Amino acid sequence: MVSKNDPSPFGRSYHHMGGKGSMRLVRVGSRSFPVYSLVIVCLVLLNVILLLTAVVVGINCESITDFPQNDLMPQVLKTEVEQLRRVMSETAQDGQTQQDFVKEHMSNQQIKLQLESNKTHNDELQKQLELLQAERAALQSNTSDIVESCGLCMPGWFLSNTSCYFYGKRQFNKGINWTTSREDCIRRGADLAVFDTVEEHIMVFERLPKVKWGTYLWGIGGLWIGLTDHQREGTWKWINNATLNYTRFWMDGEPNNHWSAEHCVGLMNTDKGLKSLFDARCESHREYLCEKKLS
Repeated sequence: MVSKNDPSPFGRSYHHMGGKGSMRLVRVGSRSFPVYSLVIVCLVLLNVILLLTAVVVGINCESITDFPQNDLMPQVLKTEVEQLRRVMSETAQDGQTQQDFVKEHMSNQQIKLQLESNKTHNDELQKQLELLQAERAALQSNTSDIVESCGLCMPGWFLSNTSCYFYGKRQFNKGINWTTSREDCIRRGADLAVFDTVEEHIMVFERLPKVKWGTYLWGIGGLWIGLTDHQREGTWKWINNATLNYTRFWMDGEPNNHWSAEHCVGLMNTDKGLKSLFDARCESHREYLCEKKLS
């Protein structure tokens, strides 16, 4: 008897019943195969696939992993130890070099500080030397004045005929006006210079420093003397009320009473010779000449 089951994906399956048992068939297409034969074939194919997979994995692992041989391991370790020792030695040398550098830097700093201290000390000595030289020059000048004046004039004054004269120079490039210059002379026990004679004028004139002609025009040259026309315009009188009795020593064009405001007289030694007198504004700042009569 033959029994028919439900259809399968491979076709229909049949059971053939015989005397010794039954056999299950699987139909594939137009052919039928026993079930156990198909199972065997599948197992064989599966084993082949597994074998191929194992072979491929083994080949890949061998190509990726390449460990050194056991007999090379001691040499590798020895090399690494030597490298570590060399690194440590270099590190120690670097540390010593750094310490040496720090010591040398500190030594250089100490030398620098010492040099700066020496420079400061030398600068102070130089200043003291300059002060001493200035004092010596002043003493020599005063001594020369005293010797020249036979001890009759104070230091800083010069002797001419029977009077001592003081030349009030500019201080910090600034002079003083006529009134202030006279006050300073009086404070020194003298007064602005008065020339009683032509001879006295010439002797004092020759003792004055020579300057460039024309600078008096700008109020920066010449020096004040005790001659004005305050009492009467155009009448020049000395501060002792004596009238100027010579006129040939006026500079060319002087006195001109410029702007109607020039009432004081200045004296200047220029290349114009004895023509040394000029009138100027009493407020202008100039140097001055004091005179102290010998008693």
